Amino acid sequence: MKTKKRLFTYLTFILFLGFAISSCEGPVGEQGEAGLDGTNGTNGTNGTNGTDGTNGTDGTDGSNCWDTNNDGVQDAEEDVNGDGVWDSSDCDGADAVVQVYRFDHPTWDMGVMVLNLEALTQEIMDTYVIQSYLGYPLDNVDDAVYYVVPGPHGNTYNVRSWMNVGTFTMNSVVWNDTTSAYSTYVNPDVVSSAKILFIEPTDVTDIDGNGRIISPQQAVYNELETAGIDISNYIEVCAYYGINP
Repeated sequence: MKTKKRLFTYLTFILFLGFAISSCEGPVGEQGEAGLDGTNGTNGTNGTNGTDGTNGTDGTDGSNCWDTNNDGVQDAEEDVNGDGVWDSSDCDGADAVVQVYRFDHPTWDMGVMVLNLEALTQEIMDTYVIQSYLGYPLDNVDDAVYYVVPGPHGNTYNVRSWMNVGTFTMNSVVWNDTTSAYSTYVNPDVVSSAKILFIEPTDVTDIDGNGRIISPQQAVYNELETAGIDISNYIEVCAYYGINP
């Protein structure tokens, strides 16, 4: 009985002691000062510059614009203006006189179109280059497409031409299986215009070539070919001669 009483008394003392200790804990103190910053690390070493690349090879000098055959020789025919100097003034387009005759909305009769052209004289036919084109509408726009005459038009029919003093005639034909030729005359789709160009050869184009005389007309064709002009392209021809399409 005394043992139990002593045990009870001991436990009571322990509990009282723990309560007394916990009830005597002081308030939280103020935050202390921050510590000193650490020493900065050492900067890294700069990298080594790369090696410069190899310089490119210089391009090849281009040809002078007057040197039409690119041989570096001042040929007489390359002095276009005849001043004895081969320079950029010899690089302009041709000085030939070009006359343009326009026929708006010409008509066909049984596949034939006859254009009255009083300016077409025998002398013109003998010496000038005569080029003809037909303009066709597209999406209600006149002369949206040009085709050279003679030649195929739209892979549908072929237009041919011939000249007489005072008239320029075209005819439109399709392939005929019976004759195995373009022989059936047809009226093609309506055309916007017919354009006839008279290109006068210049003195420069009337030259000797390889020991033979070049005809004035052939000299014009050669000149256009050398200049990179497709004579079947009406717009290119107009641009070369500086005329308004």
